[in-house]
Amino acid sequence: MKGLVQGKYANPFYAALAAFALAILGSMAYVIYSGWVVSREHVPNVRAAGRVKVDTTLAHLWFEELQSGDRHERPEAVWQLLDSARFYARAMLEGGQDTQGTIVPLNDPELRHNIEDVITVLSEFRVITDARQGAQQSAAPGTAIDQEYDAVFDRLIDLIDGVESRLHEVIQDETTFVRRVQVIVMGAAALLAMLLGLVFARYTRERMQAEKALRLQVRAEEEAREHLARLAQVARSTTMNELAAGIAHEVNQPLASIAAAAAACRRLAESGRSGSPEHLSALQLIGSEAERASDVIRRLRRFVAKGTVKFELADINDLVRSVVSLAQFDPQMRTATLQLELSSELPAVEADVVQIEQVLLNLMRNGVEAMGGTNDGPSEITLRTRLNEDDEVEVAVVDRGIGLSPSDPSDPFMPFTTTKESGMGIGLSISESIITAHGGKIRYRQNTEAPGTTFYFTLPAAAESDES
Repeated sequence: MKGLVQGKYANPFYAALAAFALAILGSMAYVIYSGWVVSREHVPNVRAAGRVKVDTTLAHLWFEELQSGDRHERPEAVWQLLDSARFYARAMLEGGQDTQGTIVPLNDPELRHNIEDVITVLSEFRVITDARQGAQQSAAPGTAIDQEYDAVFDRLIDLIDGVESRLHEVIQDETTFVRRVQVIVMGAAALLAMLLGLVFARYTRERMQAEKALRLQVRAEEEAREHLARLAQVARSTTMNELAAGIAHEVNQPLASIAAAAAACRRLAESGRSGSPEHLSALQLIGSEAERASDVIRRLRRFVAKGTVKFELADINDLVRSVVSLAQFDPQMRTATLQLELSSELPAVEADVVQIEQVLLNLMRNGVEAMGGTNDGPSEITLRTRLNEDDEVEVAVVDRGIGLSPSDPSDPFMPFTTTKESGMGIGLSISESIITAHGGKIRYRQNTEAPGTTFYFTLPAAAESDES
C-alpha cells in the first residue's frame, strides 16, 4: 500500500478509494430504494389480492345462504362484493386508490397476465351467479348450472391463489437479492473502513514525520544563525585588529586635548584665576573632548559587541553615515575619498543595525583594497542609496579599482574565495548570509562609465504600521 499512495500513484489511489466509497453509498441507496419499492408497490398489491379473494369468497358464501334462505340480505350485497373484487383486481393492473393508500400497477408480465385472467373469470362468475339466481329451483345442488357455478368459482379461487403465490415469489426474489446486496455492502463498508483506517494511520505517521523534519529544520536554521553570528563576531574582531592603530590615534587626540586643558586649569587655579573665562573655556573643552572619546569607544563597543540578533526599524541613510564615521578609524580607509549619494525619503528597513554596518564596512574596505593595485584615477568610494524598481531599498558601494567581472568563473561569495594574499575569503560569504537572513540580496556588477566594480545589496522596506 505504501507504494500506491506515493508519488505519481497518489492521485489514482485516492480517486479509486473515492469511487469505491461512492459505489458503497450507491449500493446502500439501492437497498433503501428496494425496501421502499417493496413497501410502496408490493405490499398494497398483496393487500389488494387478499381483498379480491376475500370479497369473492364472501360473495359465494352469501349467495349460497341467500339461495338456501339462511340469509335475508338483498342480492345487491353479493353484487357489491363482486364489484369490489373486480375493483381491486383492476387496481392491481391499472392502479387505484383505496381507504389504506395507493395501489401501484404491477410491472411483472406474468402477474399482469394472471390478473387479466382473474378479471375475465370474475366476469364469468358474475354472469353464472346471475344465471343461477334466475334458475331458482332448477339450480338445486347437483344440477348442471350448480356444477357450472361451482366450477367457475373454483377456477377463480385457483387463479387468485396463483396471483398471490406469484406475488410472494416476486417479493421473495427481490428481498433475497436485496439481502445479498446488504451483505455485500456491509462487507464493502468494513473493507472501506479498514482502508480509511490505514490511510489515516499513514497520514498521521507522515504528518508526525513532517513535524519532526520541520523541527529539525528549525533547529538547523537556528544553529546556522548562531554559527553565522559567531563568524560575524570573528570577522568584526578581525576588523577591529586591523583598525587598532586608527582607534589609538582617534582616542589619543581627545585625551591629549583633555590633558592640555587640565594643565591649563591647574595653572589658572594656581594664579588665582579659577573663575576667569579662560578657566571656564578649558573646563568646557575637557567635557567636550571627553564626550568625543566616549562616543568613539561607544561606537566601537557596539560594533564588536557579541549579542543576539536584534531587528529594529532603521533609516538606511543614517546607517550609512554611521559607517562612514566608523571608517575614519581605519588608516587604509583614509587614503580614499568617500562620496555620499543618498536618496531622500527612503522608507525605513527592519534590520540588525550592527550586522548591516558590518556588511557596509566590509564592502568599503574591499573597494579600497581593490583600488590599492591601480594608480589610474582618483581613489574614491561612492556610497549610493535608492529605492529600486521592486520597491526595495538598495545600497551600493562603488569603487574605482581593478574591477571584478561577473563572467569570472570564481564566485566571490563562496567561502574562502579571495584575491588577497593575506585574506581569509569569508567576508563576502558572511555578508551574503547576513543580507539573505534579512530577506535581501547582494550582487555585483562591473562599472560601465568608469573602472571598478559596484557591490550592492537590497533590503525589503519595512511594512507600514497600523498607526501610520
